[in-house]
Amino acid sequence: MIRYSNKTITDKLSRTSIFILLLPYLILSLKEVENFYWLIIPCSLLFFLMDLFLSRFKNKMLSYLFLNGIIYIFYSLIFYVDTLYIIQNVSFKHFSLVFIAITAIVFYFLLFKSKNHIFLNTIIIIFCFLQAFSFENEISVVKILKRYNLNSSHLYNKPLNQSTSPIILIIADGLSSSKEIFDKTQNIKDLKLNEFLISNNYLIKPKFKSESRWTQYSISSLLNFNFHKSDSLKTLENLEGSGELFQEEFKLLVNKNLLVDSLNNKNIKSYSYGLTPFHKGQQVDNVVYMWGKEKYNFNIEFLKDYKWLQIFFHKSVFNFIDQRFLNGTSYLFDTVRKEALFNLENVEFKNNSFYFFHYFAPHSPFSYFEEFPLIPLNSQNVFEEHVKYRRFMIQKLIDVLSMEKFNNTRIIITGDHGFRSEITDQYITQIGFKGFEKESIDQLRSLQDLGSLILKSFKNNKQKLY
Repeated sequence: MIRYSNKTITDKLSRTSIFILLLPYLILSLKEVENFYWLIIPCSLLFFLMDLFLSRFKNKMLSYLFLNGIIYIFYSLIFYVDTLYIIQNVSFKHFSLVFIAITAIVFYFLLFKSKNHIFLNTIIIIFCFLQAFSFENEISVVKILKRYNLNSSHLYNKPLNQSTSPIILIIADGLSSSKEIFDKTQNIKDLKLNEFLISNNYLIKPKFKSESRWTQYSISSLLNFNFHKSDSLKTLENLEGSGELFQEEFKLLVNKNLLVDSLNNKNIKSYSYGLTPFHKGQQVDNVVYMWGKEKYNFNIEFLKDYKWLQIFFHKSVFNFIDQRFLNGTSYLFDTVRKEALFNLENVEFKNNSFYFFHYFAPHSPFSYFEEFPLIPLNSQNVFEEHVKYRRFMIQKLIDVLSMEKFNNTRIIITGDHGFRSEITDQYITQIGFKGFEKESIDQLRSLQDLGSLILKSFKNNKQKLY
C-alpha cells in the first residue's frame, strides 16, 4: 500500500504544478457538460503529462516561458469574456498583451523569487473544491420581472377562431422587410418571400414592427405577452452594450416563459427548436441550442472529429483562434441553421401542439458551409452581402415550407427584428400568417403580441371531469 506522509504532500504542494494550476480550468469547463465525469480521467492524464514535461526543464527560463504559455492558452479567453463590457471593452488582441504582462510578472516572482508555492497551490485547491460542489443561485423569473418593472400586456378580450391544429412559429433572425429591401435594390428577387407567401394563402404584412432590435428582448417579450410598455426596458434598448450586458436574465425569461405555462394549462404541448429549451416544454432531439455556445463554442471546427477535445478546449484560446481565423464562428451558426431546416423538414407536427423554430438567418455571419463561403464584412459591402445572403437563405426556407406536410398546420413566419444597418430600419421586419383570421391579425400592435394570438388560437384541450 502506498502511504503519503505529511512531508511528501508538503513537498508536492511546494512545487509549481501544471495539474494544480489547471484544475480551475478543468472544473469551470466541465461543469457545463452533462455527465462530465468521464472526461476527468483523460484531462487529468493530459495535465500529468504536462507536469512531466515541465519537470524535464532544468533551465528556469524555459519553465517560465512554458508556464506563461500554458496559462495564456487556458485562461486568457475566460478572463476576457468575464470582464468584457463590465471592466473592459477592448479587442482580444489588446487584452492579451495586458494578460501576458500580468502573468509574466506573477510567474517571475513565483519561479525566481519565491521558493515555496504552498500558499498559492492551497488557495487553488480550495477554490476548486468550492467550485466543484457549489450550485449557482439562479435568479427567479419573478425577481427579473420586478427588477425591470415588466408587466405583460395581453391582447384580445373576445374569443378568437380556435382550432386544435398545430401552430408553428418561425423566427427568421434579422429578417428585413422584403419591401424595404426592394425599394433600395429594385430587384424582383427580393420580393420572392412575399410572392411565395401570397401564392400559398398566407396573409402578409410587408412591414411589421418589432418593439426591439435585440433578440433576447424581442423573443422574451413575445413569449411573455409583450412587456414592452416598461420604461426600464426602453432604457435598456438604447443603452450602449445592453445587447451583451443583460442577456442572461432575459434568456431565462425565454426558457421559463408565460406562454408555455399558459399553454400547459390548456393541455397544449410546446416544443422549442430555437435558441434555448423551454423549461416546461417537451424534450426534443436533433437540436443545438445556440444560447450558451456563442461565447464558448463547443463545436470547434478543427477538432470536430475529436469530441472530448472539443469539450476540453472550448474555453481555451484555441476557441478564439477557431472563431477568428478558421471560420469556427460560422461553423457553429451554420450548424444551427442546418438543424433548423432539417427539423422543419422532418418533425411530425401534431395537433394541440406549439412549435417554436429559430432560423438564424439572414443574420450575420453571412455563411452556409461551402455553399455560401463566409465573406469578411465592412461598412461598404455589408448591405450588398446581406441582400445576397438573404436571397440565398430565404430560398432554402421556401424549399422546406413548400412541402405538403405544412398544408394542415397554422404558421407564423417573421423576424425578431430588422436588419441592423445605417440604411435600414432595424425595428421593421415582415410577417406572414397561415390559418389565422384577418380580424385577429389586424389587432396586433407589434410582433411581441404574437404570444397572445398563439394562446387564444388554441382550444382548451383539458378533459372535463364529470
